[in-house]
Amino acid sequence: MSAPPSGRISDLAAQIASYLAAHPSACDTAEGVRRWLLAGTDATLTEISAALEQLVQLGRVERLSQPAGTVFRAGHAANATLHPTGELKRQPLMAERPAPIDVARAHLHTRRTFHHEGRAMTIGLLIRDADWRPLRAAWWRGKEVCVIGADLEGNFFLRHCDGTVRYWDHHAQSDVVVATSVRECVSRI
Repeated sequence: MSAPPSGRISDLAAQIASYLAAHPSACDTAEGVRRWLLAGTDATLTEISAALEQLVQLGRVERLSQPAGTVFRAGHAANATLHPTGELKRQPLMAERPAPIDVARAHLHTRRTFHHEGRAMTIGLLIRDADWRPLRAAWWRGKEVCVIGADLEGNFFLRHCDGTVRYWDHHAQSDVVVATSVRECVSRI
């Protein structure tokens, strides 16, 4: 099978990048991107995979391995644009503000209580944004999450691949959405 034309791949990559800019918490497989995001096109799975790979190389998309397969989500370096030649080009990074969770970590000595639905949870630790890794645990059966913190009772704050923050209660063996984003979560500490 011949390689897809690079202009077509760049066009698909630009469509995917545009969608992720508008929906930064989106997370799906290459097949899901084909079926839902690019449903109105005749793009093949090979072309979509090549477009996703181009975005991964630019840091616009992250590839995450899960038991059910590989999923893609917006990357931390969402700093590439479509050049007039049709190629995606990386732009120089500007000085960035610290991640919201890193700011909250710096203030944990004075603010460490998270409130949700009448319950106060005392935060024992928050994990630096740069140290988040996909959770691999026998007890977790949901979609991709990263542990971003824990309370003093050993329960976890999890960042879900849909962008929400969930609270995992080990005793109840269940999770509940406590914030729509990490930024919202740390603003409530």
